[in-house]
Amino acid sequence: MNQSFKAIPVIVATLVLALTTSSSFAAINCMSLTGCERAICEKEQELNEAQAYNDISKVLGIQNSLVHLRTGCANAPDRSSAKYNGKLAELKKEYQDDLVDAFDDYQDDIKEAQREGKAAKLQQAEQKYDQKVQTVTAEYHEKLANLNALYPN
Repeated sequence: MNQSFKAIPVIVATLVLALTTSSSFAAINCMSLTGCERAICEKEQELNEAQAYNDISKVLGIQNSLVHLRTGCANAPDRSSAKYNGKLAELKKEYQDDLVDAFDDYQDDIKEAQREGKAAKLQQAEQKYDQKVQTVTAEYHEKLANLNALYPN
């Protein structure tokens, strides 16, 4: 058999490996992204693959999809955006701080009731704490709903 024919399977295998490796590497890069950023990254990968195969109709279709995707993402940022995540983190921190404050007040009320030796005041402290937790939780859920309304899926 001719030496050049023996080299063909090696060359083909090398090309296949190179194409799949670069495609896999690019996919890994997109995996670290979320929301619109990830969708755009993945669509750009599809575009690169279609261009590599010189598939003009597929290239045009993917470019059209990218335009719509970018427009949609610009008009309606999703809940995975950095701005949403920052506001959500602030909201959760505020909620936790409110719960800690309510618990601290509860502990103070219990200590006072114990000092005074009043069992009824202990029960009042528990009821006051339960009500505060319910109020804070309801406010948190209301603020969360408002935040989610600003950032649609």
